[in-house]
Amino acid sequence: MIIDFHTHIFPDHLAESALNFLSEKGKISPFTDGTLNGLLESMEKSGVDVSVICNIATSPKQSDNIFNFCKKIRSDKILPLGSIHPESENIEEYLKKYKSEGVKGLKLHPDYQNFYIDDKAVFDIYDLCESFNLFIVFHCGIDIGYPPPYHATPERIKKIRENFKNLKIVAAHMGSFEMYDEVEEYLLGEDIYFDTAYCLDKMPQEDIKKFFGKHPIERFLFATDSPWCNQKNYVEILSSFKFLTDDDKEKIFSENAKKLLNIT
Repeated sequence: MIIDFHTHIFPDHLAESALNFLSEKGKISPFTDGTLNGLLESMEKSGVDVSVICNIATSPKQSDNIFNFCKKIRSDKILPLGSIHPESENIEEYLKKYKSEGVKGLKLHPDYQNFYIDDKAVFDIYDLCESFNLFIVFHCGIDIGYPPPYHATPERIKKIRENFKNLKIVAAHMGSFEMYDEVEEYLLGEDIYFDTAYCLDKMPQEDIKKFFGKHPIERFLFATDSPWCNQKNYVEILSSFKFLTDDDKEKIFSENAKKLLNIT
């Protein structure tokens, strides 16, 4: 079984404009058309069984639309994450609604949402996620479409780990995109999940090997960042790593994600 823990899609009527905007901003080209059907076609070609959708509420007014989108697209193959904006009203009610719908976690993007990950103003969100047993996927490190300052650095992530002992944290992009020295200093060995999104074909190979050797294998999640990376290519890259055992690859491809998502 293969679970892609970090993908993006958009409602059909928004997909083209969203991809055009993001492509121009990041100077990158997508591998799908950004729709649900486009992702399902990619999954079929690559052998991916389940894709986790990382929705992002870039403004408080998007909260209802994202909740409704999650309900609409959820299936055995598509598992959407919720998202709330830190300035949203009734955050606790939204989290209760997500929990009642079987959503297992949230995606937060501190750069898009303009907050520092360790700002005490957002600690209530982390408290609520702990109490509802909802994990959080954070975009971490550099975002290629945004200039510094970056809002979720390894040092700041470490502070969240220290303050919220029971919060399940997924630090996307191998801990922090293009901040790998700081990841090694602050995060390797910590009880934090790393996903591989947008990294397997871009991160220096010596760092990839080092991270898999120094961080618990049980804390890695296979992820692509589709449509910005090719799912089939990423499956092939991870499968090719000779420094990982077959058991390691099984954990990374699916077993670790299944435990976090509480699925069989």
